[in-house]
Amino acid sequence: MKRNLFLSLLLMVVLASCNPRVVTDIVKTYPPIVVPDSVIVFGVGQHVPASARTIGRVSVGKGSIAARCTYSDVLRLAKAEAAKAGGNGLMITSHSLPSSGGSNCHQIAGSILLLNQGAVKHDSLADAVFKNQAAEQDEVIRRHSVAGNTFSANIGYGHIFSDIYVADGNSLNGIPQRNGVDWRLQYDHTFSSGLGIGILYSGFRSSGWVFGTEDTFLENYIAPVLSGRWKVADKLIMKGEFGIGYYRHDENAGNGYHLWADGTGLNLDLGLEYMVTPHFGLGMSAGLLSGSVGNMKDNRGHAYSSYSCDTNGVVRYTLLTGFRYYF
Repeated sequence: MKRNLFLSLLLMVVLASCNPRVVTDIVKTYPPIVVPDSVIVFGVGQHVPASARTIGRVSVGKGSIAARCTYSDVLRLAKAEAAKAGGNGLMITSHSLPSSGGSNCHQIAGSILLLNQGAVKHDSLADAVFKNQAAEQDEVIRRHSVAGNTFSANIGYGHIFSDIYVADGNSLNGIPQRNGVDWRLQYDHTFSSGLGIGILYSGFRSSGWVFGTEDTFLENYIAPVLSGRWKVADKLIMKGEFGIGYYRHDENAGNGYHLWADGTGLNLDLGLEYMVTPHFGLGMSAGLLSGSVGNMKDNRGHAYSSYSCDTNGVVRYTLLTGFRYYF
């Protein structure tokens, strides 16, 4: 018995969290005079008859993070509240798009009106026109907005094009460690404006034979990023990003010699994504990643700096491809 009661309460909580929140503030309630579908809706900025009387306010969608609802969904709920309070009109005063402030639901607020039937002529054609406008607005928003959250995983090619030196100051421009495998994991949160923030992890590994021993380069980079994501077509997204964060470079030789350094990195990237489904996509990107560090240290207790400006660094460009998960 107690278990069934607990499950029932849990189900009620889950269902409530998945529905848009409706809040009303009714000044005076009147007997219902119309059904919800017959409530006349005035959009933001539209003219309202001077004889209209405000009998309350209603807001739909605010405070519900889990809910996913279109503009038509929240408008339907607001009209139902207006009809229940005895109103026959609804004046929309504000409208917030999904992902604004972390919500997946459209949010509207408005005034419930009592209209003089003699002053306002309501016919089915006018109501149908407004419904079509609401549907068109939903379609335009859907086509031009991107998901609020994106997780991406990428792998591809990286090439170091900065100079590489050995301890005697000689540049090794032909060494095989310049070419390697580059990989990335990233999370982005995108606001309704298209701008966003995120966190990026990038890795790079290359290896080759130098002076008779195998030498491996390993680079790690983690940084907060600022990004911009915009739809350029129905399923095509263009993205650009910039980040500054922690950078580490390691070199490991086959004879046990280890050289490393820590510092600051910077990345610049441009990419395109194709949305295969509303939750899954494929993407590709090209970018630059530059790491600047101080003295290089080794496992023999030595420290080295470069011979030109007393700083070390590695600069590489990347060509990556991978998948996207939108939620």
